[in-house]
Amino acid sequence: ISNSWGSPNPSQAIKETILYGQSKNVIFVAAAGNAKNNNDLRGEYPANFDTKNMISVASSNERDLSSSFTNFGKFSVDLFAPGSNIYSTDLNNMYSTRSGTSMATPFIAGALALLWSYKPNLTYQEVINELFLTIDKSVPMYEKSYHSGRLNLFNLLTNKTSQLNHPIRRSAWIKETKIIESSHPYENNQTKTWEIHIPAAKFIRIYFEKISLEYSYDFIQIENSNGKILDQLSGHFSNVSSKAFTGNKIIVKLIADQSNNSYGFKINYLEYGN
Repeated sequence: ISNSWGSPNPSQAIKETILYGQSKNVIFVAAAGNAKNNNDLRGEYPANFDTKNMISVASSNERDLSSSFTNFGKFSVDLFAPGSNIYSTDLNNMYSTRSGTSMATPFIAGALALLWSYKPNLTYQEVINELFLTIDKSVPMYEKSYHSGRLNLFNLLTNKTSQLNHPIRRSAWIKETKIIESSHPYENNQTKTWEIHIPAAKFIRIYFEKISLEYSYDFIQIENSNGKILDQLSGHFSNVSSKAFTGNKIIVKLIADQSNNSYGFKINYLEYGN
């Protein structure tokens, strides 16, 4: 289902409908929005619903960069598709050029439908997995989407993994188990701090088993050793990585206001490069 619409206000009824579709093997493709927002911090719905059958789509332009208007999100937006200056049908039997994540979203829905017509026995999850494995990785999209790239229809239909390198080579990462977690649930009206220091590291990223915070009010804040804010995370995620941070030390803070709390967070390991 292609959904070129959205709102910053979540609807439980819509989420339950999407979950019903999931039970019927239906993929729900949604526009990430056109307000230049980071959807990790300010949600766009239905795109931000964390159901297994949801794909959130941002817009790319002719230069394979993110469109100037598109919403984005390292944790909340899945990938990009062309959405700038798309020649399309319009009202009154006309054609016109339009831009927006509403133009990008149908590219993903159409690509998945085409793949499914070739491989009708795949489950919705297998179709989605093939999409993410075959996109073109892109350095500019690394910080702005979870799968760090743009749709490649040829790759998808031929089951060809992208040959473009990920912005940081996989071979450069060293994995280290590191359990850091808040109390569950975390306490209100507090700031708690954890330090991660890897003397040999030139860059560090951390992997969260779970994040569950009061959205837009409570945050995980990541700082460097000088106190500069590198990233802020809020909302509900599971099995996600942070962006890569330069340096050998980062500070993780849980900042909670005086009302409403949730599970908190748990880091289960980190990776570093030297």
